[in-house]
Amino acid sequence: MAASILQEGFGWNMANGKSIKVWHDNWGFEGLSGNSICLNKMMVKENNVCELLNDNKDGWNENRVLELYGESLRD
Repeated sequence: MAASILQEGFGWNMANGKSIKVWHDNWGFEGLSGNSICLNKMMVKENNVCELLNDNKDGWNENRVLELYGESLRD
């Protein structure tokens, strides 16, 4: 049930994340965009959401997500 509720809240299905821009698109939930990034823009090499996935592409690179978005958006 929780998964269906979450899916309804998303504006799109992330799929592989190659077409979702970290700096320009709202992804995940409203307000998660480049404005949410805690680091200086010069320190962010990622352009697309797919670059935030782990090496196996089966989950997030949790350390990098934490660096970019901070503790409040970690989950």
